[in-house]
Amino acid sequence: PTDKPLPVGLGLHPYFPHLKNTTLHFETQTFWLEGPDHLPTEGLAVPPELSFSTPKKVPLTWRNNCYGGWRGRAVIGQPDLGYRLEMTADSGLDHLMFYTPQTGVFALEPQSHLSGRTCVATDGLRKLAPGERLEARVTFTVTAL
Repeated sequence: PTDKPLPVGLGLHPYFPHLKNTTLHFETQTFWLEGPDHLPTEGLAVPPELSFSTPKKVPLTWRNNCYGGWRGRAVIGQPDLGYRLEMTADSGLDHLMFYTPQTGVFALEPQSHLSGRTCVATDGLRKLAPGERLEARVTFTVTAL
């Protein structure tokens, strides 16, 4: 055990079916470029072609990007499977990692911090003193189409 504060971040890494007609909708402020080590390198305003502020199909190409300033709500449409899934997250989980490995699944990952940053408090990590807690809630709601 340590008596010093430690940097802590939270993240949930759910995977979803990636079918031809799967759609995705979420609102964010920042898009982070992916570096050669697959970690975020530079944040910029979300380019229109990479925005999901209106529902659009999940791309069939490789994507591994963090979005910042996420508003805590994402909607996945699965018309081929007959459902719609709404994912909501507590404030504090304001980064959203979007990963499409081109294998029939994709991940949409609420996080408290910029992905891959393990020591930089300015990227969303919290310093917890001994005995302190950090918790967050992510809720999934499925409705039939």
